[in-house]
Amino acid sequence: MAEEMRAHLENEEAANRAAGMSLEEAQQAAHRQFGGIDQVKERCRDQRGIPWLDRLAQDSRYATRLLRRSPGFIAVALVTLALGIGVNTTAFTVLNRLMLQVLPYPEADRLVRVTGSLPRAPYVSVSPGNFCDLRAHNSVFQEIATHYLADGSLTEPGQPPRILKNIMVSADFLSVIGISPVIGRDFTASEEAHRDAEALLSNRFWREHFDADPHIVGRTIRIDSRMHTVIGVMPPVMDDRTLTGSQLDAWVLDYPAQNSTRRAGGWYGVVGRLKPGVSLSQAQAEVKAIASRLEHDYPADNANWTLNAELYDIVRVDKTTGRLIWLVLAVTSAVLVIVCVNLANLQLVRTTSRGREFAIRMALGSSRGRIVQQVLMESILVSAAGGALGLLVAKWGNGFVEKHVSDYLLGVAFPIDIRVIGFAFAVTAMTGIAFGAIPAWIATGASLSTSLKQGARVSSSDRARHRLRQVLIVSELALALVLLASAGYFVTGIFRLMDRDLGWHPDNLLNGWIVLAHEKYGEAGDPRIPMFEDHLLAELSALPGVTDVGLSLFAPMRMGTQDAQGGNEFAIDGRPVPQKGHAPIALSANVAPGWFATLGIRILQGRNFADTDRPGSPKVAIISQSMAWQFWPNENPIGKRIGGLDPANPGWAEIVGVVNDITGGSDFRLSPTYSLFYRPISQNPNRFMNVTVRTATDPMALEDPVRRAIAKVDPDVAISLSTAEDVISGRMSTFFIVSRLLVEMAVLGLILSAIGIYGVIANLAAERTQEIGIRMALGAQARDVLWLVLGNGIRLAAIGTLIGVALSFVLMNVLGKTMPDVPGGNAHVVFAVAGLFIAVALLASWLPAREATKLSPVDALRAE
Repeated sequence: MAEEMRAHLENEEAANRAAGMSLEEAQQAAHRQFGGIDQVKERCRDQRGIPWLDRLAQDSRYATRLLRRSPGFIAVALVTLALGIGVNTTAFTVLNRLMLQVLPYPEADRLVRVTGSLPRAPYVSVSPGNFCDLRAHNSVFQEIATHYLADGSLTEPGQPPRILKNIMVSADFLSVIGISPVIGRDFTASEEAHRDAEALLSNRFWREHFDADPHIVGRTIRIDSRMHTVIGVMPPVMDDRTLTGSQLDAWVLDYPAQNSTRRAGGWYGVVGRLKPGVSLSQAQAEVKAIASRLEHDYPADNANWTLNAELYDIVRVDKTTGRLIWLVLAVTSAVLVIVCVNLANLQLVRTTSRGREFAIRMALGSSRGRIVQQVLMESILVSAAGGALGLLVAKWGNGFVEKHVSDYLLGVAFPIDIRVIGFAFAVTAMTGIAFGAIPAWIATGASLSTSLKQGARVSSSDRARHRLRQVLIVSELALALVLLASAGYFVTGIFRLMDRDLGWHPDNLLNGWIVLAHEKYGEAGDPRIPMFEDHLLAELSALPGVTDVGLSLFAPMRMGTQDAQGGNEFAIDGRPVPQKGHAPIALSANVAPGWFATLGIRILQGRNFADTDRPGSPKVAIISQSMAWQFWPNENPIGKRIGGLDPANPGWAEIVGVVNDITGGSDFRLSPTYSLFYRPISQNPNRFMNVTVRTATDPMALEDPVRRAIAKVDPDVAISLSTAEDVISGRMSTFFIVSRLLVEMAVLGLILSAIGIYGVIANLAAERTQEIGIRMALGAQARDVLWLVLGNGIRLAAIGTLIGVALSFVLMNVLGKTMPDVPGGNAHVVFAVAGLFIAVALLASWLPAREATKLSPVDALRAE
């Protein structure tokens, strides 16, 4: 076996050396070493039984030697591959991190999410009363728990109150998901029943705020005016905000039974762990049966309401953001395709120039597949090196993404893990095969007799090669145009969003949420809440630099498209009371009298709310212009009344005013119209409220004075402040990032396409050097030669542009249907991009055409 392997390697080396000789030189060498050309052929054909690893090693050595002779090709290939593979790896890293991560919980396939459902809202939170019945009467869950996010106030001696990012959970939440504290212990059912004030700290918050104090268990902290005992610290895995929906500071014990009589509305997320052997379909059937009983027993609150069960998963991003991530991956993949097309053209030129070498090798006994295998090894080696560089580019790209999404996904890292490395490896392998296999196969398909002729150029002008190169460059041009059009689609949409009229003025607005402690202020409707509101308005209004102050349970700068699609059902006085689920619907907002002036919203009819609109006085409402047009199209709505659906207690509110329509800061529709009615905040008090301050100067200069004013009213109330413009920018950051990435990828695609068409036209011109010399010798002018060469570029650019324009319109139509809340451009952007694209393509074609006009007829006729 060793002798056979040595002989095989000697035969292969002989064939490799012969490929660089003339036919006569090869025959002489064969006679010297093996005794004749026939013996070489026979021994080269006898390759069966040789281990593939040895053959692979030999191919690698030979490919490496050949690649060293082409430093220009290597440099271009490595740079383009590093960019193409790098941006694809970064895009996949984001996709993997935000959408493909496996839940780190044991037996996650037994976790089930239970949600409420209404005809107009398929996913709604569960009320405390309904949850308590579900927990008590189900037979499919081993355990079932609640959770919801809530900002709290942490007050420490000598320190101003700070926002504490809490998740309120029932006692069995951690045991349901299968996570245990790394320090201390979990909550117990008896502590929930006795309403003990206890909390678990996140690992990050424990380290940052308490310096990783090992004696933290048993320490008390003041949360929302109540002392809570720290009973443990969560494991680091729960610091991942994509698992929890926010960068949490603490898990705080909640008491669902405390509000067990409340069934209308809800705020609970519900998760359960199935009993062993119970299927998801069984759980779905049971929760629906329980919902039917609750609807029957409590028709006023649960009419047309049901429950759904589905496998538990973390909604790390909303649907629109998820689709944008897939779109970015598709765009980066298109860039990689352009890279492959360029390299395939370069490789085709290299393999075409080696037609004589391949013919000699085949004449000496090598098979066509064997030669393709060796040429493919060159592409794979180049691709592997490009993939390694691509991982470095991806590492830089991941850092770029982390930096620019920090406001949107604070604390989320995008590491290069095993799955990402596997993706990069797969992309690298496919890329090497893509730009190496087909050119090698075509280059080895030429006739041996013509390829072996000295000076023969038949293989260089083979129709299959020309056709392939033209198809490749047209495909590349079309793809690049689609990339440019998609980037233009988003960029123009962003500009249109930024220039729209919101119906209110976000400039010089300072905004933040506060939550009043339940222990001090009770629940909604407690008379202590309006007293706090009055004192707070007085303190904030007295601050120097403050021009207007508004309190509300509504923040348009934070309202998005999904929020605008919700709303409350209502009845109109004097018209039949509709059934629940079929009543008219409108958004509602509780606001103080000065709120409209603070945001710059205009009173179009009637009056503003007054200080006399207090609890005990007749209920009043102000409606939006769209609501007036929708429900009272030919009437004056002033004096009309709206109320609830309970005939026994409708709670009629008289309409006293009409204001202009407004658009949410995160509502990406250009001209949304939806019904909205406002109620006095004093008549509908709530522990949760939004504080909005309009300033005469820089809003953030008043951040500390506003905090001190709030602390003066209640030292336990914390607030996190930001400008309205920053809130809007943060909510639109996804679109800004996607637009920037699309523009960068489109520009990269345009540059690569320009290089590609330049290379193809230049090579075609070089192949026609003798033809050009003959034409010039017969009297052709420089302009004739110019158009002869330029015509190829014009034809290819025209075909690619037409295909690209058609695909761009298809893409815009698909994007408009699949992502209706994504800001988009119009048809003009496609034609503008096509014009730019044609100009660049013509420039790339004109450069080699101009060089062709400078040829001397004598030199051209002498060229081989």
